[in-house]
Amino acid sequence: MQILSHRGFHLGAAGIQENTRAAFQRAIESGADGIETDIRLSADGQLILFHDRVAPGDRPVEALTRRELAEIVEYEIPTLEEVLSDFPAASWNLELKCAAAVPATIDVVRQQPSRENLLLTSFRHDVVRQCADRLDVACGPIAAHAPIDVPQMLGAWQKYTRVRTIVWDFNVLDADLAQQAQDSGFNVCAYGMVTPGEHEACRQWGLFAVITDYPDRARGRAK
Repeated sequence: MQILSHRGFHLGAAGIQENTRAAFQRAIESGADGIETDIRLSADGQLILFHDRVAPGDRPVEALTRRELAEIVEYEIPTLEEVLSDFPAASWNLELKCAAAVPATIDVVRQQPSRENLLLTSFRHDVVRQCADRLDVACGPIAAHAPIDVPQMLGAWQKYTRVRTIVWDFNVLDADLAQQAQDSGFNVCAYGMVTPGEHEACRQWGLFAVITDYPDRARGRAK
């Protein structure tokens, strides 16, 4: 089971913000296999790594330049190009938070010397489809619900050969859902685990990866 550090390893570290180089570096040093991060498009056309849709002060992130956002949150906002260059050996789960970021993300991904370590995901399944249509890179939808018919839900993706991963919210995932997805030919990842027991459940279910705020607990090193 791969361990992907959710927005980098930022919890419990004073002065380290999520989705920053410091958080990504700490994740690598902790022994995580890779990193999950969030992609948005700034007002000046940069692919910034920032989770929230609205910045402090109720200003939409898409209406702010990278510099303006950095001034508001008082820390440096990295770009996708920068971190892929700075951490070339890491595995990356790149979550696209908005459709506006798709064209530029596709351009950046195409420029990478190796794409085997990349997984593009989104809650917007139309975004996943666009990426799967235009890129030779692993892609996957994110689900936060428990469907009535898992094979039916995943059947729509069978013609997209690059879409063989689903990322699920741990709140709704269980062993049966995971098994149904695996039987349909999909790798299953989960996010939102907290306790060591929840991380161990993911291991018992045979999940491909966990996307976790607690990579130490996923390794079984925390009490």
